[in-house]
Amino acid sequence: MSVRTFPACVKAAAGVLLVCMVLCQWRLSPALAAPAAPVTPCEIVATYPHDAAVYTQGLLFHKGVLYESGGLYGESRLRKTDLETGRVLAEKKLDARYFAEGLTLIGGRLAQLTWREGLGLLWDAETLELAGTFHVEGEGWGLAMGPEHLYLTQGKAEVLLLDPQTFRVTGRLPVTANGRPLHNLNELEWVEGKLYANIWQAPYVAVIDPGTGVVERFLDLTPCQQALPRGVSNADNVVNGIAWDEAGRRLFVTGKRWPLLFQIALPH
Repeated sequence: MSVRTFPACVKAAAGVLLVCMVLCQWRLSPALAAPAAPVTPCEIVATYPHDAAVYTQGLLFHKGVLYESGGLYGESRLRKTDLETGRVLAEKKLDARYFAEGLTLIGGRLAQLTWREGLGLLWDAETLELAGTFHVEGEGWGLAMGPEHLYLTQGKAEVLLLDPQTFRVTGRLPVTANGRPLHNLNELEWVEGKLYANIWQAPYVAVIDPGTGVVERFLDLTPCQQALPRGVSNADNVVNGIAWDEAGRRLFVTGKRWPLLFQIALPH
């Protein structure tokens, strides 16, 4: 999600306001000021190059390759890159009317959301050829595939459950931290039976129990922000993007227009 559809001056003011709102919520709300779930600073294991021109909205690791959904109107794309070098292996640019969002794998096809266009795109994971489309109810933010359900966020305090065959909504999972709704849920990843979610405009990843919607832990990605060159991470170029290498048990994170991608340790 982004405020980039507004004029520049409004975007700047909106960005500052949103940051203040998020910080106030996290500092002042009893649910988040002293959460029942522990807040764990992330441990950086390794760093990799990342294209700072990409406004990361979705991230995926599959068969040794990193897939990425980049957003913004006129700049949206789907790309395959080599993890070690950051070299682009293949890329598809979206029509300028689409703002690309979350990304996941369903079988051998990539499912890519658009923000407000009510449309999802299906791509062949090997060739990046368009293989179909699907309807999205409301906005599309984050997307992740679990063992049974497809999970979708819309920047709210809930995760939608979708049928991965029909893409119809089959349920809603309210997400809470210490008994309070946790808003601004964004990019999603399924990691060893848990939902990992970026929180828009905050440097945290929420580890969510998919059965109850309760946040079990917050990963603080401030160490990743601090490892970036000065001025890279700001109100617009926020933490976003989670990818899981199941075979290697590696967890990757990055942010919008960040020049680095980080492997971080799994929480204990």
